[in-house]
Amino acid sequence: YTSVPKGTKFAMIGGFPDGGQANPTLCLSKSPNNVRKCAYTESPYVSGLDDVVRKDTTNAGGTYVNETPWLCAQICPAVIARIIPYTIDSYHIDGTYCHYLTGVLWAALEPDLRA
Repeated sequence: YTSVPKGTKFAMIGGFPDGGQANPTLCLSKSPNNVRKCAYTESPYVSGLDDVVRKDTTNAGGTYVNETPWLCAQICPAVIARIIPYTIDSYHIDGTYCHYLTGVLWAALEPDLRA
C-alpha cells in the first residue's frame, strides 16, 4: 500500500484483461484462419482485483482508467480493428494497439491534466 500526498492528481491505468492460458497471440499463430476461436472471456479473479484497485484509487482521490472496455465486451477478441492488441505473452498491450488507443486514453486522462 502506498500513500498519496493530499491534493496530488494521479491516475491509475488498470483493467487489462488476463487471457491466462488462452494466449490469443499464440492461438492466432496456430489458427490464423479462425480468429473467433482465439477469443476468451475475462477471468473473474482479475476483474475482482481490478475492482479493488479502482476502489483504492478513487478513495485516494485518483482517477481510475479502465482498459477493459477497450479490449473486451462480452468476450475479449484476439483481433480488434485489424490489430492484434496483445503482445506474444498476452499479458501486455501491443505498441500498435496502444498507439491506436491514444485518443481514448487522452480523453480519459484529460480531466486530471487540467490545472
